[in-house]
Amino acid sequence: MPTPIQIRVHDDRLCIYNAGALPQDRPALGDKAGRIVALLRDEPGLTLAALAERLNTSVYSIRHHLDRLREAGRIQRVGSRRAGAWRVLD
Repeated sequence: MPTPIQIRVHDDRLCIYNAGALPQDRPALGDKAGRIVALLRDEPGLTLAALAERLNTSVYSIRHHLDRLREAGRIQRVGSRRAGAWRVLD
């Protein structure tokens, strides 16, 4: 019997998933990454420096977590680097 699949549009791309591997099955976020996502959900225009200040951590740490969140498909940068904003995808 064939494996059930599901087809979805995600970020203007057509994605095909195995039924057991849908995006909502992603692992939970760590504490700092979860707080970053919560802040970006409330204020999408926050800068790296503002995130670092609010979380009392370094800009390098924020950049690391943002890179991991982007790779995992949790966030996306919309617009330019200067005038853009973050979009939370989950």
